[in-house]
Amino acid sequence: MIVMAEVIKIIGTEEVPTILLDAEDGIFEIVGRSFPENVERLYMPILEWLKEYITQPNPYTEFKFQLEYFNSSSARKIIEILFLLEKLDGTENEVKVIWCYGKDDEMIMAKGKEFMNLVKIPFELRAVD
Repeated sequence: MIVMAEVIKIIGTEEVPTILLDAEDGIFEIVGRSFPENVERLYMPILEWLKEYITQPNPYTEFKFQLEYFNSSSARKIIEILFLLEKLDGTENEVKVIWCYGKDDEMIMAKGKEFMNLVKIPFELRAVD
């Protein structure tokens, strides 16, 4: 296992999700609401971190999304993250996406299904309270 030089930890706000990318502890998650004023500034370090991570990933990567709301700009970045994770599939390393949604939130569930159909990696839709 490679130890990444840094852990990305962003504390969420009303507009920005809580983001934790920690290869050493095997935690990869984006939780909350994502409609930042500057989507590029928020997501570019995350995408760059993932590009580095996939060159020497952990044997198993489970990436959790638990979003209550996100705008279309954030959706494009989520898709970019999924495409990066897809590069791990077919290697000796395993990858899985866990897409959590409120059990009554049909919109977030539907977006998860949409994203699931864009990539060819294990993808679990999980209802949460």
